[in-house]
Order: sequence, then structure tokens, then C-alpha cells
Amino acid sequence: TVRPNTVRNYTERYNKNIQKIIGRKILTEVKSIHCQKIFTDMAEEGYKTSTIYQTRIALFNMLEFAKENDVLIANPCKKSLKSDMGKPSQKKEALTIDVQKKFIEYAKGQSYENQFRFILQTGLRTGELVGLKWEDIDFQNRILHIKRTVQRLDCTNTESRSKTILFEGPPKTVHSIREIPIPEFLYNIILSYNDSPCKGIYFLNPFTPMDPRTYQYKFQSILKKAGIESTHFHALRHPYVKHTTKIF
Repeated sequence: TVRPNTVRNYTERYNKNIQKIIGRKILTEVKSIHCQKIFTDMAEEGYKTSTIYQTRIALFNMLEFAKENDVLIANPCKKSLKSDMGKPSQKKEALTIDVQKKFIEYAKGQSYENQFRFILQTGLRTGELVGLKWEDIDFQNRILHIKRTVQRLDCTNTESRSKTILFEGPPKTVHSIREIPIPEFLYNIILSYNDSPCKGIYFLNPFTPMDPRTYQYKFQSILKKAGIESTHFHALRHPYVKHTTKIF
């Protein structure tokens, strides 16, 4: 009932934070005080409030499933999280116009320059960009149809030699399925890609999606060269919402 990425997050929270406190207990022995200890320990270890909250959601859903299947009478996690626990989560700020210009200046001539321009001017998530197919581009009306995303996930297939796989699925939320108008200068870039002899199924790569992590590594490399303070990759797409000024 949940997305593969959510399964990965739940598994990580269980393995890192939940298991060591209640992993060896019989479910009916788990009390609210045990759940609270999980979150208290995380706060003492310096976890952010948002991570502790995500752990609480994962634990609550696990125990709620046990309750729904008559293994537990009540969910001990329901009222076990204090609101003032953990480090304050860092607010995701959009890059200022000046920082955007500086970033693009240092990205010029490097691989993935155009892809960074795409993210800045369309607000696409990295997974949405690498999952974009030629069939999603409406040349007549100059619109991008966002229908899917690509993520690097832990591989649950024990027969596979790879530890992770590229997973293609629907966008993050229902509201993420959307249409985005293509700015004039980006339209010209798309046309140049369209004339490529290597054109295939995906916009950026012929027959398989590119790895989203590639852009994250390159993004941090450019920030370092430009002397820009390190920030989360999502900061690239936030200016699309916050600013309307054309910077290129």
C-alpha cells in the first residue's frame, strides 16, 4: 500500500533506530515508554526533528497493522512523541538570483549544464527529469507532461547481484502529475536534443534512464568550485516557485 521509497525509509528507520529497543520483544510487551525511548535516544544522538517524526510514523504504522490484525488491543505508539524533541530541521531555502547566476556561470561548458538549467527554470525534481520521455513532450503546445519519476532504491531481489536498482514509478504525489510550459530558450535546447542521432525513448538517455545521483554529485562539485555554501540538491528547483525572474 506504500511506495517503494517509503518501504526503504521504513526499513532504514527500523534497522537504525527501532530494532535495538523493541526488536527482541513480543509485540504485546511493547509499551508507550518503549516507543518514547526510541525517540528520546534519537534526540540525544542528534537526529533532526523531521527524522524522529518520520520514525514515529513508521513505528505507528507497523504497530497499527498489528492492531488491525488483532495482535494488539491498542497502539502503544499513538501518544508517545513529544513535540520539542530533536534538532530543528533545516529550512530549505531557494537559491537567490545572484547565487543562481554564479552557479550557472561555473556550470557553463560542463556536462549536465543544460539539465541544471532545466531544473532551475521548470522546477522539475531530478527523478522527474531523468524519467522524462520524448512522448511526454508536446512540441505543438510547448508543454512538458510530468508522469513519472526515477529513483535509486535498495534492491530487495535476493537473486540480483546489485545492491540497488533504478526504479521507475509515478511522481511523488498526485499533485506532482502536472503540465509545465516550456520557456523559449529551453524549447530551443529540446529541439537540439531532438535532432540528435542518438535519440531514443528517454529525453536524456536513449533507452535507459540516467541515475539521479549523477546530478547530485555534479551539483556539489560545482558548488565547491564556485565557493557557494553546500546545500541540498532540492534548492535548485525551489527558485522556480519563489522567483519568476529569468536569469539566463
